[in-house]
Amino acid sequence: MRKEGIVNSFMSKLSQFAMGIRLRGTAIIALLTTIIVAFFFPHQIGVLIFKANVLTCAAVCAYLLDRGLFPYARPSEQSPNDRWMVRRVALIVGVMLAAALAL
Repeated sequence: MRKEGIVNSFMSKLSQFAMGIRLRGTAIIALLTTIIVAFFFPHQIGVLIFKANVLTCAAVCAYLLDRGLFPYARPSEQSPNDRWMVRRVALIVGVMLAAALAL
């Protein structure tokens, strides 16, 4: 029983580490872009942070809207041939585009 607990703990930490690696490149590019904007246009940092926050909130709201409108249509519970993920992506892109254009 003790050995299973150690294995489960190790696998949990390994999966958390793998999730951190997955978006590392995107985070580095975002950080470099922010540094470049801060260097050349320091007065625009507030606007950059505001727009990033609005788009992040729009993405979260779109995801929650999709889950609320289609409670029984989870992409993970459907077969790979279904188009549930396309619906979710289209909804999220539409809301984020609307939020970006509203700025």
